[in-house]
Amino acid sequence: MIIVIRNGVGGSRKMTRNAHKGFTLLESLIALIVFSFALLALAAMYAKTLSMSHSTYLRALASIQAMDMEERIRANPEAGVGDYSSIDCADYSAADITPPENFNGNAGSIAADDAADWCGNNFRVFGGLLVAAGVSGPASSAGSADLEITLQWNERAIEQDTGVSVQSQAFTYTVRK
Repeated sequence: MIIVIRNGVGGSRKMTRNAHKGFTLLESLIALIVFSFALLALAAMYAKTLSMSHSTYLRALASIQAMDMEERIRANPEAGVGDYSSIDCADYSAADITPPENFNGNAGSIAADDAADWCGNNFRVFGGLLVAAGVSGPASSAGSADLEITLQWNERAIEQDTGVSVQSQAFTYTVRK
């Protein structure tokens, strides 16, 4: 676009105006749409990372709880394999933690107290996510035997196509008594 300006003395001068100065509304909207898609992709990636982080946290808790039971088994050398081989946390609740002053002192009683404490701690640590926890192995053994410490919990998982679902996870730890 050319603008002609006349001044009173008889001369005139021409000014050229640049038509491409600034952004148009259409360019701004396209940039906003592209930026919005980038933010949505970041939000999806953040949600997936958060889900994976929580899953790792629960697996670490399961590992800590399994090692806690292993230490309880090793700290009670007089107890037989059968004293620890059939612990099922379905028989306990979070309130079953035994105060230290109530310990009887014999190996079987200590094993029973260990089971109650361990199961109570599992309920506290996992809350409503805990499905099952227990120790299994041979009912009796003349020598050493393997005991399996198992924890199972539910966790939410973000899947590609179906959105959010609940998946059951299990952790098994083997210890020799």
